[in-house]
Amino acid sequence: MKKRVLLALTVAMATAAMFVSPAIADTVGLPSMVVSATSNNTSTSTPSTPSAGGATTTVVTTSRGATVASSVPVANTSGMAAAVTTSENVLAAAVGGLNAGEYVVPTFEGMAGEAANRIISNTAQQLGANDYYAFDLSMQIYGRNVEDNKVYELSAPVRFVVATPFDGNVYDMAVIRIHNGAVTILPDLDSDPATVTFDTDRFSAYAIVPVAKGSLNNLTKDSVPKTGDELPVAVPVTATVCFAAVAMTVVALNKKKRA
Repeated sequence: MKKRVLLALTVAMATAAMFVSPAIADTVGLPSMVVSATSNNTSTSTPSTPSAGGATTTVVTTSRGATVASSVPVANTSGMAAAVTTSENVLAAAVGGLNAGEYVVPTFEGMAGEAANRIISNTAQQLGANDYYAFDLSMQIYGRNVEDNKVYELSAPVRFVVATPFDGNVYDMAVIRIHNGAVTILPDLDSDPATVTFDTDRFSAYAIVPVAKGSLNNLTKDSVPKTGDELPVAVPVTATVCFAAVAMTVVALNKKKRA
């Protein structure tokens, strides 16, 4: 009879863990990891003139000495040349449309917050990298009479081209994005060793990470989350609680036998 009670208790604890652990993750803001693959569609347009303080129509130099000009002015203090190749009209539509006198400025800043840096560092280590270059990427609408003119999500992705601070002949590049506590690995969409190209529709903390050549191919294997799937931190928490419940039952039964 006691054995049945202990087994029932084990099942109850394991079941409770399945529901409680995700709730804990949501409450304390534990991150989840998403592996993301993006298409290779390219969009280009004629550069526009600067229209905001600190924003310039920048260009990114490729490994062959060619330049990629930004379709819109970019405010950039990150130390890396950056350009937007999505057209100005598509970008305006992605932010929900612009009124007369309004304009969008992508902004690169050369650091990420302390919490984001910790997550980036841990994720880079999981990718086998010991180094990364973190920056904050935001979208701001100027000329709009609101207190917060930042746009945090778009209805369609925007393509960025950034000069990589690492040797693209030695490493492959990945882009880590931290948005609302979720970590997304964005692939480098070009083969140029001097640049990193990525698409995104969310704006928060980012990092360029140099990884071993070919190592990102492992992201498509069944051993890791597939495209668009999430692996919440609550999963290992649930497994730990279940294991502990089983271990307690085994110890109790062994004591019963010895008695």
